[in-house]
Amino acid sequence: MAKIVNSWNEWDPLKRVIVGKPEGTNIPAPEPAWWYDRPEGGYPLGSFGPFPQEMYEKANEQMEYFVKTMEKRGVIVDRIELHPSMLDRRPVSTPDWTQLNQHGVNNVRDVFLPVGNEIMEATTCRRSRWYEYLNLRPIFERYFEEDPEFLHTAAPKPRLTDESYVKNFYHDLFHVWTDEEKLKRVRNW
Repeated sequence: MAKIVNSWNEWDPLKRVIVGKPEGTNIPAPEPAWWYDRPEGGYPLGSFGPFPQEMYEKANEQMEYFVKTMEKRGVIVDRIELHPSMLDRRPVSTPDWTQLNQHGVNNVRDVFLPVGNEIMEATTCRRSRWYEYLNLRPIFERYFEEDPEFLHTAAPKPRLTDESYVKNFYHDLFHVWTDEEKLKRVRNW
């Protein structure tokens, strides 16, 4: 039986890849770890919600081209199955917090890393990405069924309480601290 996950370096030929989907991707609502402030792109601080439909269509077109290119080269492409919560755009929560929307799963590589026969799942400091893993679990379940040597390890998720964050960190980082102050903070972590 062929191994489904078998990645030991970054230069061997690619045999299999998981590709995300642009549907359900949002401009995240402000949260302690992040806020989207791109007035030049039409998204000033505090704005959030779905991207315009034409952006999804263009992103889908590009991703489909990428998938077809990979498949033409003999690469097996697994596409994620979007969890319904990604598409309905309701707020998500835990007992500690509520987030007005989720980010999406366009970039599965941000949180998941293959090493050998194992996929390691990191956690994220962003509440809008807390439930991202739900979109990949069906793929991992299939991998377990098809390859008895496949491993999946998930890091413990932090609670992400308000007290977990340095208040106004991003604002201060981009608008207040000098380069010298930033270096001092890095060195005295």
